Amino acid sequence: LWGDGNYKGAASEFERAASKDQGGTLGRQALFRASMTQTLFLDQPLEAIKNLKRYLEVSDGKGTSPESFSAKLLLGEIMFNKLGQYEQVIPHYQAMLAERPTAPEAPELMFRIAKSTLLLWQFERAGDLFE
Repeated sequence: LWGDGNYKGAASEFERAASKDQGGTLGRQALFRASMTQTLFLDQPLEAIKNLKRYLEVSDGKGTSPESFSAKLLLGEIMFNKLGQYEQVIPHYQAMLAERPTAPEAPELMFRIAKSTLLLWQFERAGDLFE
């Protein structure tokens, strides 16, 4: 379905596979792919967030597996770019930085924290963060 451009059908099938293999490798992959499809092709950010949160819950219970970091990146991307949820994304990115302070994505996460603060009209704090 996905290869044929039937993204709505593909997302539905991914969710169905995830419900049949809850907590399993295939189920986790299906949740992640459903989220990607909902984000990139269907403009369904809230559904994607729901699936990403489920993914993080079932991946290792703590969301600390290597694959979980990718899911957290996508979750932050949706909150920051698609929904403008700046108050929620700041602690999300701070937790990611605490988890992996030397990740290649760390500079971008720090920039987004500062930009979110600016967009929340917290100018003095934003200036400090940008420095």
